[in-house]
Amino acid sequence: MMEGSRLLTRVYTTQLMIKTRTNPGMIVKMTMTEIKKSRGQLLNFQLCRKDVAK
Repeated sequence: MMEGSRLLTRVYTTQLMIKTRTNPGMIVKMTMTEIKKSRGQLLNFQLCRKDVAK
């Protein structure tokens, strides 16, 4: 299970890096939207924890 989460996080981080490079202004909004969509899959992702804590 950890292996799958680690792989997911790595893929997700790569996608965020690509998006940040193309459109930095939208990155936070896009990140929060995507985390809400896939919260169950990304519980190990730190941004997700911050979002859940709010």
